Amino acid sequence: MKRIFTKLSVLTFLCFLFINAASAQDITIRGVVSDGADKTTLPGVSVLVKGTQIGTQTDATGKYAISAPANATLVFSYIGYNPTEMQVNNRTVINVELASSSQQLEQVVVVGYGTQKKLMLPGR
Repeated sequence: MKRIFTKLSVLTFLCFLFINAASAQDITIRGVVSDGADKTTLPGVSVLVKGTQIGTQTDATGKYAISAPANATLVFSYIGYNPTEMQVNNRTVINVELASSSQQLEQVVVVGYGTQKKLMLPGR
């Protein structure tokens, strides 16, 4: 009787384990990231799954592929553009157009020219 209870307990545990694994499966999302103004593709855009450390970058043609949960949110960010968040919602293809940021850096001028006279002190 004890062996049957042990086998039944192990079988029940394994069933729960497989159910959880099946519900947490990731899907592969692909797409192209482009500039919203002139529609050129953007290489090197950071694509992250929000709330995790899972991420990738777009290739030289602006294409990306990332594995994420079906209900995840992807965050697209690139220097000079506003970050954009997109809900996956079981989609396998998500193309994104980034809007350029209106902020500009202040201009900085660095002057590195000058002369100094070296003084020789007596006794040295």
